[in-house]
Amino acid sequence: MGSFAWRSEAEYRKRIFNLILFFASEEGASSLPNGEEKLLLAMAAAVVGHLGGDTSQITQSFPFLCSNWTQNLNGELRRVLEKNTQNIHANLIRALKDLLSVEWKSSHGECWWESGIRAELMYRQRGLGATFCLTHPEVNKIQESIHKYFNPLTVEQCQQIGALMRGHIILDAAAK
Repeated sequence: MGSFAWRSEAEYRKRIFNLILFFASEEGASSLPNGEEKLLLAMAAAVVGHLGGDTSQITQSFPFLCSNWTQNLNGELRRVLEKNTQNIHANLIRALKDLLSVEWKSSHGECWWESGIRAELMYRQRGLGATFCLTHPEVNKIQESIHKYFNPLTVEQCQQIGALMRGHIILDAAAK
């Protein structure tokens, strides 16, 4: 129970992302924001908050007009993950870094940012609305995977991150 050999880091990252979304959506009962930036902000602030970091480094510096928001987010995320290597499994740290680290890209005079969340969202059918919900088959698949693929500590940490993420989603929705 909970010991599973992952075929790839990408598979593990996808399952961690889905597990955190599962808990952030209150086990599929609540909707989630339908946008990479909203999910990135809520998940990054939840991870940093869970690990005792300064969430203001993320929430206050996130506006896209702020020239150093990527450095603030990446720096605070890296700081709290490196400080907590004894408290979190190395695979979970790697998955969170891969999902939440932001990188600037440019090509032919165009600039944009990307995170690992974008890759996970590309193949998810979310519709065009402001929010989306996990489907019943997705919820069932995640529920079945919890004890099959993850150790209890990883599940507990993802549950705590998901609960904090839910709080950030609610605060963001109330601010509008």
